[in-house]
Amino acid sequence: MKFLLEGEAILKSVRRHWFFVAGQLIFFLFLTVAPFVIFPIFFVISRSAGLSFISSVDIGPLMLFAYGIWFLIVWMMAFTAWTNYYLDVWYITNMRVIDINQSALFNRAVSSIRLDMIQDASIMTRGFIQVFLGVADVRIETAGESGTFIIKDAVGAEDLKQFISQESRKAFEKYHTSNIRVESSGPVKITPDSSPE
Repeated sequence: MKFLLEGEAILKSVRRHWFFVAGQLIFFLFLTVAPFVIFPIFFVISRSAGLSFISSVDIGPLMLFAYGIWFLIVWMMAFTAWTNYYLDVWYITNMRVIDINQSALFNRAVSSIRLDMIQDASIMTRGFIQVFLGVADVRIETAGESGTFIIKDAVGAEDLKQFISQESRKAFEKYHTSNIRVESSGPVKITPDSSPE
């Protein structure tokens, strides 16, 4: 993947629980079927009200055309919802946590935080649906300008939190102790310019 650094490998990928996109897709399915209920009711009411234009003209082709337009609009909204769900992903690599936020079809934001900069990972549960589904938000706080990352509606949030904390500790130890060697006089930092004695 083009956003990975040299030597970086993906350890875990996380997406929101499928229930949240399924609810949107069911709503769009309802919108697709709704005209089949609304048009006949409208036709019956217009005939009983004596609207001569509606009752004397065959409006079948017009209704079919209107439904075609409606179906295309609903399908595009459903496709956008699915795309946003599928392309919204968080990657935990051996170096960073990467947040890819797809906000529209052609709008994507990619941000990341180094694992060794993570100060705390916590879990937040919001509402009945998250409790019922066993999902939660994982909140990652950093020591820097990056601020806070929130992995929304993650399945197995407790395991994910533990995994991020464990990888963060490994990265911290690797990054902050790899340039230090111990001598009899104590730790000495080796810089790229210096050579061992």
